[in-house]
Amino acid sequence: MLNVLFTGVYVTLGTGALDGAQATSRIGWFGEAFFFSVYTLATIGYGDVTPATWQADVVATLESLAGLLTFGLAAGIMFARFAHPNARIIFSRNAIIAPYREGTAFEFRIVNSRKNQIIDVNARVILSKHNPDGRDRTYQELPLERQKVAIFPLAWTIVHPIGDSSPLQGVTAADLEQCEAEFLIGSPDSHPPHPRPLAEVRRSEKVVQAMNLGESLIRP
Repeated sequence: MLNVLFTGVYVTLGTGALDGAQATSRIGWFGEAFFFSVYTLATIGYGDVTPATWQADVVATLESLAGLLTFGLAAGIMFARFAHPNARIIFSRNAIIAPYREGTAFEFRIVNSRKNQIIDVNARVILSKHNPDGRDRTYQELPLERQKVAIFPLAWTIVHPIGDSSPLQGVTAADLEQCEAEFLIGSPDSHPPHPRPLAEVRRSEKVVQAMNLGESLIRP
């Protein structure tokens, strides 16, 4: 597109704007101006055709600067796209509601499946359920015991303590099933959040230390 734009400018300046152009027709003149534009934008500069007027010099200068900026910007975007490490996180097969300290908590575990360390990892858990009328769904964010970790080398057990202010306080499994509850879990690699259906939430189980990714992360 830039080449066509600058070619149009050279054509507008007339055949005398470029020294060395040998075309005798409009199409030939357009072709020579186009390829001169390509050489200038790419900073190749073969030298067969050169600017012959100060107006053409100004246009060639602007085009060479545009070429440098364009290729520099493209290189930066490509480097940022492919050099940026992508997180690859594994979720535990099930989440649990189990005794935790002086009460109970909603818990699940995520694991960094790569051999790197992720920094500044944030987590969000949202409870989605139908209103009593069954028409609309409501979304409530569950406050976590720890919503952010500075370094995430291997595993992180995410905990929502079920206290007096928790949307899960006093709610039974039958209540959650009746309102078709679902937990939406946000992590660095889940866009949109990873859904956790109610069928994957277990009770009376506990999270154990994860020693081997091939074993279950939740044990009865």
